[in-house]
Amino acid sequence: MHENAATRGVAVAGLLALAACAGTSPAVTPAEPTAATGLTTTLSTRAPFRPEVPSRIEVVLPPIPAIAVPDLSALTATGGVVAERLGARVSSTSGVEVVTATCGAGDGDLLYHGSTGTDLFAIEKDGSGVYVDRGDAGLVTLRVDESGGGEFYHDGADGLTTILARADGSGEYFRQEPAGTVSITTAGDGSGEYYDDRHGAVTTIARSADGSGRYYRRTAEELLTIDAAADGTAEYYREPATGPVVTLRIDADGGWVLTTASSEQLVEVTVTDDGSGRYRRTGLTTVDIVFGIDGRSPDGAVEVVVPETPRFDVSGAFPSLGRLGSLQPPCATVVRFDAQLLFAFGASTLRTDDPATAATLDEVVPVLNDTGRPIRIVGHTDAVGDEAANDELSLARAEAVATALAARGLVVPLEVAGMGERQPVSPNQTPDGADDPAGRARNRRVEIVIPEPDTVP
Repeated sequence: MHENAATRGVAVAGLLALAACAGTSPAVTPAEPTAATGLTTTLSTRAPFRPEVPSRIEVVLPPIPAIAVPDLSALTATGGVVAERLGARVSSTSGVEVVTATCGAGDGDLLYHGSTGTDLFAIEKDGSGVYVDRGDAGLVTLRVDESGGGEFYHDGADGLTTILARADGSGEYFRQEPAGTVSITTAGDGSGEYYDDRHGAVTTIARSADGSGRYYRRTAEELLTIDAAADGTAEYYREPATGPVVTLRIDADGGWVLTTASSEQLVEVTVTDDGSGRYRRTGLTTVDIVFGIDGRSPDGAVEVVVPETPRFDVSGAFPSLGRLGSLQPPCATVVRFDAQLLFAFGASTLRTDDPATAATLDEVVPVLNDTGRPIRIVGHTDAVGDEAANDELSLARAEAVATALAARGLVVPLEVAGMGERQPVSPNQTPDGADDPAGRARNRRVEIVIPEPDTVP
């Protein structure tokens, strides 16, 4: 969508703002006496009716949303064996995540079959196997093959989640909850389909591998559809509950056609690739104006103002679903804090002005004490700045978290370390070498590492 058009808003009279001038008044002819009779006869003659023609017509485009792939972070929610259990006890706070760190079997001979409470494991040395949990969180099953693909199923009090992941990155995600249903299908090449009928609205998004896309959204207020091709052509349709129906078509040469249709009138604006075109309004009255590249009618009496060719964006791609991963027993659970949650930029003193910081640390302490295991608190930075300074900052931040946890009653043994920039979880740069602020932000973190007890083959 062209930015200038987007900021104009929706004009009155079906997206067309008209600056009108005065019309033509009826004429009256004075009476004249006739020679034959001497009588005076009054003759009244009306001029032909002419519709009111505006001197200026401004064409305003409707707001055109981009066909954007929504947040699909749920695709990676495979329900880690330990992370699922620990994560349920830590509030869902922005800037905190719980992940499971898996360790290789070393000589490749690790086999694990057994149970721990409500958990059942059947794990083979190639990482394939089955995990089942029938605990308070509902039924969880995870079946993984040697390629890392597999199936995940979780039927809990808050809804049903299923994931089907294939080795090539394609797969399916389905989530059913009280508010409605979300389903995602991805082919692994950027194409895919998204469906969401939560909260009384139905939204579907489809993206092809060539970059084209389709968008559909129906609410109580309107129906909106967009069909955008890879060559830049597109069609837009909006049908509100009240008001005119709007259609917009973009041709391959840059020309476009906008129509607004209501019970009172039909307005059609056709614009060619050079900016000239035609404005036509039909209904109770008809206005038909051809305008040149300067926006003027041939007689110069009317100016038609049109925006530049509108633009339809198909942004983003459906991510590869990725593998569910190996079912090798996890060697550690990691509680990962975004440094921004705990510290001001470049600082190692815990925030005291944000209640979320204290609340998050308050919740973590009893979880750590319940495990009864020694922990390791590790600070990390991004790759910007001096390496020695980053080592120092990461260690200072880890020590600040350790002090705060001890003040809250942490009783398990702990070790503190600062890794600086040496263990990133995201690239600090994009593939073309440019700075990646989002990746650097993920690398600025403090982690609490909780080792798993030794497993017995």
